[in-house]
Amino acid sequence: MKIMIHTIAALFFLWLFYERSYQYRACIQAASSSCYGPDCSNLISGGAVWSVPALLFSSIAAYQL
Repeated sequence: MKIMIHTIAALFFLWLFYERSYQYRACIQAASSSCYGPDCSNLISGGAVWSVPALLFSSIAAYQL
């Protein structure tokens, strides 16, 4: 049961990371000060933060296998 919860949490945070940072990586790399998404939010300010809990929950789920 714990492995399912950790896997779902990992997938959720991976999705957030993709939505907020990874799909706009070309814009983020080319921008010197800011890169704005379709909803006019600044993508540079914290999109990569979502990769940390995704990696943490993925590691916990893998350890429980």
